[in-house]
Amino acid sequence: MQQESPFGKNYWLALGISMLILLAWQPLLKMTGYAPAPAPPAVTQESVREVSAGEEMPAPAKSTPALSAAEGPFLEAVKKAAVVQFRNEFYDIKFSTQGASVVQLRYIGSDLRGNVSGAEFFDEDISKPGLFAVDLGPEAPDLSRAVYNLTRSGQNDSALEFTYEMPSAFKVTKKFIFSATEPVIVLDVSVTNLSNAGKSFPAAIHIGMDDRPDEEEKGMFRSFDAVFWGDGIQARPSGKIRSKGLYIVQPLVWSGIVKKYFALLVKPDKKISAVSGEADQASIFLRLTSEVFETVPGGTAKAGFLIYAGPQRYEALKKTGAGFEEIISLNPGLFGQFKGLVGLFKLWMLQGLKFGYQFTHNFGWAIILLTLLIKGLFAPFTHMSYESMKRMQAIQPKMKSLQERYKNDVGKLHREMAQLYKRNKVNPWMGCLPMLLQMPIFIGFYFMLADCIELKGAPFIFWIHDLSRPDHLWTLPFSLPLLGNGINLLPLLMIFSMVWQQKLTPTAAASPEQEKIMAFMPVMMGFVFYKMPSGLVLYWLVSTLLTVIQQVFVKRIVIVLHHEDRE
Repeated sequence: MQQESPFGKNYWLALGISMLILLAWQPLLKMTGYAPAPAPPAVTQESVREVSAGEEMPAPAKSTPALSAAEGPFLEAVKKAAVVQFRNEFYDIKFSTQGASVVQLRYIGSDLRGNVSGAEFFDEDISKPGLFAVDLGPEAPDLSRAVYNLTRSGQNDSALEFTYEMPSAFKVTKKFIFSATEPVIVLDVSVTNLSNAGKSFPAAIHIGMDDRPDEEEKGMFRSFDAVFWGDGIQARPSGKIRSKGLYIVQPLVWSGIVKKYFALLVKPDKKISAVSGEADQASIFLRLTSEVFETVPGGTAKAGFLIYAGPQRYEALKKTGAGFEEIISLNPGLFGQFKGLVGLFKLWMLQGLKFGYQFTHNFGWAIILLTLLIKGLFAPFTHMSYESMKRMQAIQPKMKSLQERYKNDVGKLHREMAQLYKRNKVNPWMGCLPMLLQMPIFIGFYFMLADCIELKGAPFIFWIHDLSRPDHLWTLPFSLPLLGNGINLLPLLMIFSMVWQQKLTPTAAASPEQEKIMAFMPVMMGFVFYKMPSGLVLYWLVSTLLTVIQQVFVKRIVIVLHHEDRE
């Protein structure tokens, strides 16, 4: 006679929902705007050339094409602008005198292993104001397109200063100060009122970021969001901005843009009063408007902006003192609603990983140590869960007998089943308890390993050279459907370990449908994890192997039923 599975309907319902989420994960990401679109063709600005400090600005070309009334002043300004390149330990930047703004920003800082961790933040787009262009409202129209004068200042060229003056109206000075110890820029803006009347200036700063992943990175999860901090962290994915635009009117402390591993964040001296933005296939552009400041005739008003353009490394973000480290707790997609709980576990997992790295000096071994710690903490609950499964398996004959005896009296059946559970210390929900307890930790661990910049370029052993990418063992001369042309060993080992785990899991006779689901699950998980970062697959593999070891000991447990229920 066929016995019922000890897992019950709740287990299979949870399993079905989990499988549905896993299978629908990538489509959901595309719907919510997290799947990156193909990169558009690069835009060039041939009329801009580099000049050194003190060199006379180039004159416009004598022969120019006809310009429309709308685009004429803008393109003429581009022709008169010059570009100056700035480079320090963290940045390779091209400044344009048009708008005293950045037309190209590349991060060139080093990672924990001393290797250059380069990233393109922004490449010129002549249809948009450059990075850190500043507008001052209707009193100073088109200021982001005006051509400034450049002077170098600061010790060892650690600062650049630009000035622009409109006679009898105002004078603007923009000074960029670069930190020598961290990826931080301070932008000081001063406005002198040259008129005979008081003026109000609502300062607004333009920022933007590009995200152009390579072919392998497109197969992995990536987030690309606009972020805001007022009384809590908020995020808006690029897909939603692209389809619906962005306009927020509320007091904010700071705002910016984040992508996988890197962030561009801006905190004005005064609170941000509004944020507007737009996005295209591979870029996000924001305009941050701060509170209005007043100037009297002949007076000068000042505004400051703290700018962080660098890796999403917790220590570096926290060192700014601006609260930028809150972006580490962000969780994309459906899990964004649980940023408090999951974000907390994500941060704890990150700190635990770094603690393990201090002893191993290898993030692969640190992942294994952290996995051992997590499994050790939950070992008592897991043991109780498997023991409960074995007890449930042992009372199956008695349960079947009761179901036959009281099939016409549901109330009596429920009372007898409750007594059966009580006599034999069986809790039907105990099988799900470890899963429920570990879910926030697993989700936090998942997103930590998926976004952790410390794993970028971090080797493990043998063929695993980068824990942030799939572990390519061989490259095939052809591509396999859904898998590509790479043979990734860790996901294959994960499939075999899950099959092994299933063989050891205490179960009663299941229906053919349940057996098919369980047999298919390791293969499905292998497909889901095949192009995941190898650090994440390593965690899952080690966790499964530790579960197998624990189940070997559980199988040795001898269950003794209550004397009333023994056959």
